[in-house]
Amino acid sequence: MFLNIFTNQNTLHLLELFLWMLGAFLIGWFFAKSIYSKIHQEEIKDFKNQVELFEEEINTTIKARKTYERGIMVPKISTISTDKTPDDLKQIKGIGPILESKLNEFGIYTFEQITLLTDADLDKIAEVTTFGKSKILTDDWIGQAKELQQAKLF
Repeated sequence: MFLNIFTNQNTLHLLELFLWMLGAFLIGWFFAKSIYSKIHQEEIKDFKNQVELFEEEINTTIKARKTYERGIMVPKISTISTDKTPDDLKQIKGIGPILESKLNEFGIYTFEQITLLTDADLDKIAEVTTFGKSKILTDDWIGQAKELQQAKLF
């Protein structure tokens, strides 16, 4: 008689069998989930606490960086007077419009000022920008600025 349940091909009977099996699966899943969560409750709390700490750290890091990038506490690097007309610093490979505005915040407006940058100045620029000092040296800003300065004089 037990095998007769599975051999009956009536659609209504197959639907009833499917619903019974689905119910059994859901009951088993519910009990397994509740037992699992009770057993591993401490681990789950630890993971949730770690996630919260990481989210706090990420949010404070992002807020601090955005505040710093807005120009708050940006030290002036150049002491050269800016009586001269500003040069188009975007002519230097590696300097775009955003980076040009950041250099202007530092007080750098001309090619001559870039040629006089020291290693400490480059460190300060690399601190605020998204790329490091090695990118500035690789693009040879100082060499390009010297060439553009000489071309401007002639």
